[in-house]
Amino acid sequence: DKTWDAEGWNNYEASFAVNSELAACKSVEVFIHQVNVNWNIEVDDVQISELTTLSPTLTPTGVPTEFVEEATDSPTKAPTAMPTLSTVMACPPNGENMLPAGPVMLERSSTLCIITKADVDSSGTKTEIAPVARSSNGGDWEKHAGEFAEALLYGKNFGNYDQGSQITLPPLASGQKYFIASYGTSTARRLTEAHEEQKAVARLMQQGTFGTTLSDLEGWNKGPVTKESAAEWVKEQMLMPLTSHREYFRERLNPRLTNPIRMGRNNHPCSANARWRKFTFSRKDGDHNGGFQQTFEAQYNEAVDHFITLKLNGFVRTTVKNIGFEDTTKTFEFNKEYLMCHLPQEEVDGWFWVRLDDGSCTHLKNPLVEFSPETTQPSYVVNIPNISGSLQVIDIELSDGQELISTVALDDALCDTLSDITEEGDAPVHGKLDDGTYVLFDPRLELQENTVASPESDGGGLIKTLTGDVTKCANVPRTFLNEDSCVLSYSATACGSSTAPDLQIDLNAQNLEKLHEFTGQYVYGLLGLPVVDKFGEKLENPCTPGLRSRWEIKAAGECTATALGTNTNASLVELLFESSDSNPFIRDINFPASGFTCESSDYISGIAEVEIIIGDQCFKRVHPEHMSVFDFTYWALDHTHPGNMVAMMDGESNPIKKWRDVNASAFLIFPSFPDAGSDVPPHPLERWITHGDKFPKLGRFGDMTLFVDLPNEMRTDEVAEYFGDTSGSSGSAVVTCGSPGEVANDPTLGKYFIAVHEKGTDWGLDQQKGDAFFNIALRAQDQLRQRVAFALSQILVVVDKAIGVEGDHTEAFVAYHDILVSHNPLMAENLSFLQSKSTAHMWEHQQKHAFADENFAREIMQ
Repeated sequence: DKTWDAEGWNNYEASFAVNSELAACKSVEVFIHQVNVNWNIEVDDVQISELTTLSPTLTPTGVPTEFVEEATDSPTKAPTAMPTLSTVMACPPNGENMLPAGPVMLERSSTLCIITKADVDSSGTKTEIAPVARSSNGGDWEKHAGEFAEALLYGKNFGNYDQGSQITLPPLASGQKYFIASYGTSTARRLTEAHEEQKAVARLMQQGTFGTTLSDLEGWNKGPVTKESAAEWVKEQMLMPLTSHREYFRERLNPRLTNPIRMGRNNHPCSANARWRKFTFSRKDGDHNGGFQQTFEAQYNEAVDHFITLKLNGFVRTTVKNIGFEDTTKTFEFNKEYLMCHLPQEEVDGWFWVRLDDGSCTHLKNPLVEFSPETTQPSYVVNIPNISGSLQVIDIELSDGQELISTVALDDALCDTLSDITEEGDAPVHGKLDDGTYVLFDPRLELQENTVASPESDGGGLIKTLTGDVTKCANVPRTFLNEDSCVLSYSATACGSSTAPDLQIDLNAQNLEKLHEFTGQYVYGLLGLPVVDKFGEKLENPCTPGLRSRWEIKAAGECTATALGTNTNASLVELLFESSDSNPFIRDINFPASGFTCESSDYISGIAEVEIIIGDQCFKRVHPEHMSVFDFTYWALDHTHPGNMVAMMDGESNPIKKWRDVNASAFLIFPSFPDAGSDVPPHPLERWITHGDKFPKLGRFGDMTLFVDLPNEMRTDEVAEYFGDTSGSSGSAVVTCGSPGEVANDPTLGKYFIAVHEKGTDWGLDQQKGDAFFNIALRAQDQLRQRVAFALSQILVVVDKAIGVEGDHTEAFVAYHDILVSHNPLMAENLSFLQSKSTAHMWEHQQKHAFADENFAREIMQ
């Protein structure tokens, strides 16, 4: 501790010998252990390098000593005739004999003979039996396999002679003895035959499970392992219920939570399974790295007070008789507010830290929660009776029995006055036990159940309302997995699915701004694409059969009707007038292959720019992507659009970003005809034809588009939640559906897993999915299903960068593992069939002939 710099970097070195086994390793792992678990350790660099020999001396060494080598006799091929011991012990043909510690000569055994160590009590009963050495089939004696024999006989080896094998058995503790026994009787042979059957069972288990267990062998009741009995076992495995990784994780998700978060709320102190603690400060009371600033104060008036009152954020936490810094060179001041520093150790007499005026941190002891009639009293106190053992110790390994759980709801008059939802900085709630001692309410995460079989009645709307929209809706889209159990909710707080397929977004200026705000994507309606560009290139004649043409709707007074042939004018007028296109700004028509004609003179002249007046409206022919909405983010990157780098070097705005960032416009203008004096050259139609397919299309300005049709980068929770709220999808008569594995947490299982959220104070959460996997692999009954899912996970074609979830967001990964056998969302994105649309869909919505993506189908057929 004297050399430990708590605020800086510390260098440590250790040397180790490299033996032949270590030298053969391809990789070496370094473990840092025996570290105080309450320290926040950061490892910046670990290096393993060769430690060279000492530098040679500057002066030459003396003449080396000469040795005369004398040749030795050649070794004999046979072992020497005279062993160390003349008494040879043979393996007893029946039963067992006691074997003394010390040197012993053992006869080679023709049957299996084993030396064991056992604890023997006064009645002669043996326990803790462990194998030490063995011999069989006339072979030499050898150490038995296993850690016990290796440790007991460390540094000792058998010496093999004509008469047998010799070793010195080390002395044992009092009450322990060595025994030697033969396992070559007829009974043993019958056991061996039974073991052969168990071996076959073990081989089957090794192939179909994560490993053979004793219960597997003892529970096998199908006789010899044959094709038929193996098939019967497979059928039994297939009929077993799924062990859900998501359920396993959620049930054990019981972290401290002082405020509501996206996935759930904190529980109420009077609810069943509320948690209480005996120590004053938890990690939630420490420094949250720039978050809520917590203040500690010790109030004491020497003239009137017999106890010191400790406060956090102005609220009483406990009272003590004495307090001070552990570092006695620093002066502790009463009635002064200190900022909390670091994260407290969660146990009585652990440490908590405060920040001094010079910016350094120093520690005090974390006190017991304690009050008496002579002390200041806490703001809220509820009585916690221990009814039939309802008050129990929990998570004993984490805090040495200083945390409690009340398994029944409390019936205290104060309960109804306490807020349903607490926030950081709220007054704490204390509890008084039957023995008069006090505890502090320790709020924990509370998850709602929303399973397929039991969807939450209002889709999580009430919790969303209570938490001020912090906790989000639990309702999920209707799919083939849950459609049979979805219910229609008429609750006033009914909450629609944030990713419902029918969620629509109006592509107007305000919503384009919101899409940019939530996603950072540069989404614009496109203007400026010409019908005839500056170089004379023009669009096809609108009378071309099968051609989709677009017309901007203007007031009749803004146009001059184009002189057209009678049939041409009549056909276009009828198509425009009869169109069902409801867009308020533009109208798209498709010229039919039959039934409508245009004058041949209009074909010959190649009309492109056309204005047609119908009543008080004018329809002006425009480019077919005029006022279409695209995501131009790709074109805003430094290395994509040629003008971006030029603008940056000239100190000008990015020519793509400027329309939103500078002009606050919902539109980007294609520079077909730049303003006079502009250094931007005229852009021909060919430029759009070349680059237009780089930009994902959302639809037409003024139309409604579906959330599910947005590009991947925009299908985020924030977008879904915002447009779900503003589209009126919440309220009564809402279809609510559950999600596979979305069970409530079980507080009685203790704090096993931790949720990721913006105010979290725990690290290393990326290991949680592995913890869930290995626990299920060791204990699940549906071993075959779990093994097959694991095998499939090893052959998926997955790109790390396509995974948009951080590794510590455990629930996303365990939920994915649950659906691994039949659904592979990562492959969907990697193999490009995610959101692939059918030919009919593309024609109906975009009037394009396009084929559905076949990439994944080809992978399956391979």
